Amino acid sequence: MDNGVFGAWQAGKKWSEEPLYRYLDDYAAWKPLWVVVPDWVGDRDETLRRGDQHAPAMQAFGVPLAMAVQDGMTPADVPKECAMVFVGGSTSWKWRSLPMWTSSFPRVHVGRVNSIRLLLMAENAGAESCDGTGWFRDPRRTAELASYLSHDHNHPDLLRSPPTKKETWKKAFDNEAKIARQSREKLIAKDDPDLWKIPDMRS
Repeated sequence: MDNGVFGAWQAGKKWSEEPLYRYLDDYAAWKPLWVVVPDWVGDRDETLRRGDQHAPAMQAFGVPLAMAVQDGMTPADVPKECAMVFVGGSTSWKWRSLPMWTSSFPRVHVGRVNSIRLLLMAENAGAESCDGTGWFRDPRRTAELASYLSHDHNHPDLLRSPPTKKETWKKAFDNEAKIARQSREKLIAKDDPDLWKIPDMRS
């Protein structure tokens, strides 16, 4: 579970701790996998200050804590009570430092992963999980994610461009035509007089 800091930062708004603690009051008993300790985007010192301020209070809820690491942080900055490392920070720093985090901690989550290329990079680096809202802004992107989740993650087809709308419709038409041909062949085998009432979808 995230802490809402990134959304506030992205919108240029002041972050409030109230929604986070209200959620913990209502749902901590549901035992989330982890909850991100308040941080600040790209700011090591402010992230460490907020960690010192909020981690003890959050521990009282009995939930596993995740530390969001930001630009300039090192493994020594992560408190031992944190169960998960959440790799945030600027895009370039995040991907350059990811191998350091996965080699130093058994559980690593990567934020803002919105393409198959980045998803495979996170997986190959040894990350346990990742997030990204971009997958649900385009049906083709959602289909890519579904393909990744249901097939071999190292499949080269995942790196190809998603099909166009024309290609998607053609595939659907070809499937329907195949079904129609199979039905006709079964009727031919039965010498059914109704055979000729079935239209040829390719005519």
